[in-house]
Amino acid sequence: MKRTVKWLSSLSFIVFSLPLQANTEKQKMLNIFSSIPHSKSSVVFSRAYDGQMIFSYNPGLALIPASVTKLVTSAALLGKFGAGRTFETRFYYTGKFSRGVITGDLIVVGDGDPYLVSEKLWQFAADMHHLGVRRIKGRIVIDQSLFLGSERDRSRDPNKRDSEHAYDAPITAFGVNFNTIALAVTPFASQSRPNSKPRVSVDPYPITGVTIVNKARVAARKRNNIKVRRVMKSKKELELIVDGAVSNHGSTPLEKVYRSLGFHTTLAGEYLRSFLKAQDISVEGKVMSGQKSKAAKLLYTLPSYPLSKMVRGLNKYSNNYIADVLTKRLGAEFPTKGSPNTIGSGSYLNGRLAIRDYLVKTIGLKPTFVLRNGSGLSTENRFNAQSISRLLRVTSQEMSVFPEFLSSLPASGIDGTLKKRFTKAKFRDLIATVRAKTGTLTEPVSVSSLAGYIRHPRHGLVSFAIIQNGVKRKKQPSIEVLRDSQEEALLYFLNHFNS
Repeated sequence: MKRTVKWLSSLSFIVFSLPLQANTEKQKMLNIFSSIPHSKSSVVFSRAYDGQMIFSYNPGLALIPASVTKLVTSAALLGKFGAGRTFETRFYYTGKFSRGVITGDLIVVGDGDPYLVSEKLWQFAADMHHLGVRRIKGRIVIDQSLFLGSERDRSRDPNKRDSEHAYDAPITAFGVNFNTIALAVTPFASQSRPNSKPRVSVDPYPITGVTIVNKARVAARKRNNIKVRRVMKSKKELELIVDGAVSNHGSTPLEKVYRSLGFHTTLAGEYLRSFLKAQDISVEGKVMSGQKSKAAKLLYTLPSYPLSKMVRGLNKYSNNYIADVLTKRLGAEFPTKGSPNTIGSGSYLNGRLAIRDYLVKTIGLKPTFVLRNGSGLSTENRFNAQSISRLLRVTSQEMSVFPEFLSSLPASGIDGTLKKRFTKAKFRDLIATVRAKTGTLTEPVSVSSLAGYIRHPRHGLVSFAIIQNGVKRKKQPSIEVLRDSQEEALLYFLNHFNS
């Protein structure tokens, strides 16, 4: 009898200690998020294979997700276009092409390729040389008509519509190098003397209409402190004023500084001219906007990189330009009901509606979220952690999407926007074990988000979403504090929650 009582007592301890332990784990996780003053959090951790919610905190609270929005956009892009999809920039000419001379114009028709970078333009120019082109007597005409309306996303901060920041470049059907211009700054030689001028040049070639004003100085310091200001001189001319200090013995002898293009169509055409010139092909006319005429003849087609590479650049480095260009490209491909699938249907509205359709019909989200743009720069976007976690879980079950989707996400402590995260010694167990997208905004409230996947020793692949916002009209929590709480939560989750 005594043995029976003792056995029952032990069993009772085991039965009741399990939920007690689980409750303790959850309470400790709750404390991580609830202890941050003047902040709101929506958090969900759920198993990928069956959707079982392991931990949640305000799962249905809609908050500003910032660039975690790119998870939504990239999943829809891969789901609707397919990972191997490419876009084709087409080059036409008017007049005659004989003995190396095109007597008319070179017409460029943009197809919404957001990854039209210098390597692609070099290939185009080299192929023009192979085709025998040596002289174009007419103009460079840029046809942007695939995309409708403004080149600026009006859902962004109105004060940033003409921003010079590279992350806020104008959105066009034909854009070069993410509609940015790069300046290469170097002390030129290791023996450069303090107070001498550094070498500053446009990368990769000089561009007509761009003037550099070099006010910088070489200094005996370890790090560069370079400032570049863009000044619009006219509708076709801009100055890049370079100031600050350039190290003459630092570990980075060459630094590149990026600014958004002011005259995106004109300067994109001038980019073309500079690459053609490097191949000894002259263009005599000016650059202008226009549309391809029916009489124009196809000269060359330049295919883009596959969509999988674009999505990798989009998520690894949180590239707003790629996200917003491809949002418009979705609109052109999948216009809303009643909108013609023709020139000009590539609008932000059509693109957002195409993403919304994917989220509701394929992912199974309730249409309570708010999507104002595809990059996450808009402070009007609203998602809760439960929706983002479901997106991640459903996507993990789809082989036509998941491999490229997962590989596009930054790896903790390794690359992309997570390269400098999880660097404290106590977080070493998280290095390379998390694949996730970050999100950060500082106005009008602090926003820090992290969402993706972590592999748990008991639960296997787990999708998680952590969205954190400051409270309006209160002292804002620092981004560093919010990020620390995310890393603390992931570490605690990895080492616990085994019941």
